[in-house]
Amino acid sequence: MKVDVDRDVLVACVERAGPMKGARLAMFVSEWAIAETELGHEIGPEEFSDWWQARSRRTVYRRLSEYRTAFDGSDKPSEMFRARRTVTRPRGAPREALAR
Repeated sequence: MKVDVDRDVLVACVERAGPMKGARLAMFVSEWAIAETELGHEIGPEEFSDWWQARSRRTVYRRLSEYRTAFDGSDKPSEMFRARRTVTRPRGAPREALAR
């Protein structure tokens, strides 16, 4: 599934983690925000992994650790989106395609 990454999130992640990790973190943050939006509540790493099904729990915890390091111990990747309220489904994707 294609996930659109918000430009401001990408810039913030690249500034804090460098180009390689930053791009990976921006994708992770976007995926986290989409999962929370679709589920309608705050989620944890296990629920994130279960919802996306393509992410192993080990990978999720690794990305969460990278996020905490880059953003001074912050534990909620979706906080970046909450202030902006820009989480949307990828263009053209029906709601059923995201439900897992």
